[in-house]
Amino acid sequence: MFPNQVEKLSYDNGYELSVIKGPGTYSGPGTFEVAIITPQGKVLEPEGYVTPKRLEEIKEEVKKKGGT
Repeated sequence: MFPNQVEKLSYDNGYELSVIKGPGTYSGPGTFEVAIITPQGKVLEPEGYVTPKRLEEIKEEVKKKGGT
């Protein structure tokens, strides 16, 4: 079984955010695995077991990267 991509966001600063959950991911009931992708395409270390509240915080952090 493959994980389910819940959301993939692209920001004006070139960063992307991938949110997945399901079998084979670091997620559980009500949590997600989140990866930040740099403008150069490098996937930063994923963060596992992210709560919805933390997910919103990560989205704001990524939006502000690169001075935008």
